[in-house]
Amino acid sequence: MKRKLVILMVICLLVTALMPCALADSVKGVIKTPAADGSVNIRSEAGVNHSIVGWAKNGAAVEILYQGNKWHKVKVESTGKTGWVYARYVSIGGTANTPSKGDQSAVSGNVASVTTKYAGSTVNIRAGAGTNYNAIAAVTRGTRLSVLSTANGWYQVSVPSKGVTGYISASYVSLGLSARTTGNVNFRTGAGTGYERIGTIAKGSKITVLSVGEKWSQVSYNGKTGEADFTSQLTKIATAAPDILLLPNFYEEIVTQTTQARAMGYTGKFIGSDTWGDTSLLEWDTENLLEGSVWCGHYHKDVASDAALKFIDKYHETYKEDGDPNDIVALNYDSVMLLKMAIEKANKLDREAIHEALNSTESYEGVTGNMTWNNGNGDPTKSAVVIKIEDNEFKYLATVEP
Repeated sequence: MKRKLVILMVICLLVTALMPCALADSVKGVIKTPAADGSVNIRSEAGVNHSIVGWAKNGAAVEILYQGNKWHKVKVESTGKTGWVYARYVSIGGTANTPSKGDQSAVSGNVASVTTKYAGSTVNIRAGAGTNYNAIAAVTRGTRLSVLSTANGWYQVSVPSKGVTGYISASYVSLGLSARTTGNVNFRTGAGTGYERIGTIAKGSKITVLSVGEKWSQVSYNGKTGEADFTSQLTKIATAAPDILLLPNFYEEIVTQTTQARAMGYTGKFIGSDTWGDTSLLEWDTENLLEGSVWCGHYHKDVASDAALKFIDKYHETYKEDGDPNDIVALNYDSVMLLKMAIEKANKLDREAIHEALNSTESYEGVTGNMTWNNGNGDPTKSAVVIKIEDNEFKYLATVEP
């Protein structure tokens, strides 16, 4: 009986250790990411297969509600958003980032920045709209401004970093501020959820912030193709009612395109190229629009060579990321290693010698597969891997040999 009781106590202790720990007292923490301007996803439950309900920037203060082995449940103090964050990105008891006095990010309304011909040049902020007025401050390239009004080739501006309001010649002002999105966000026609959604701007996309409000900012989103709204093309495509729609764009634009395609009435399948091969695409596809889609890539860990598996493990070890390296990363690695092989073959850092070494290469076993050069044009012959999106995962479907 005593032995049974001891075993039961050990089992209870093990179960307790494996379960998330509900904290009796409020424990503070801070989001810490490898990149200074990074952010983390906040999920509805503990695991990457659960939906994203928000995000938190590096340095954001959080209250830790539950503490688990791999995931913590947190409440972000600045937004009140509650959800689960990968434990690696939470520093318990850390110090949050706080804006310093005169923080340049405190601009509001119509925004702009100072532009100069030379990096070290300064521009005067004057008491009135003209060079005959006294200079009250000097600003450098990149200084952020809030634009209050215009007058005869001059802008009246507020300069948060200097704590002054004055006038600056329009020739030194670039309207809008360059930025990147820190999460997957809706792009709307107006400032509010009641306005029509144009599409989705993917996390990390380049945008130009035109004005900053209390809760909403007006932005210009160009993306890689210079467009955020694909409805003109997609309306014509939907009218033709094709069974399959090829979207060879980079993964940052795919969710926007598929969302708009469905809104236009397209009911067929989507297929893509190796530019889809990033797991961020799966995270952003919160409505499962890509379920069942296939794309043609270069490698998949389920059929990867020993060299590829070693590369994947080393990538995780070096960059501390959950997702496997995408096709572009793998291709870049192969390119660099192929060049390294040619340099070693040439045995000197000479342009012509390296070119000749590359030109004489007949085969190379890389992360993305075995490549051969036998067609005389410099393009490699290699197999292609077909991948299917199923249950919000990239799953190996088939290999196509040349």
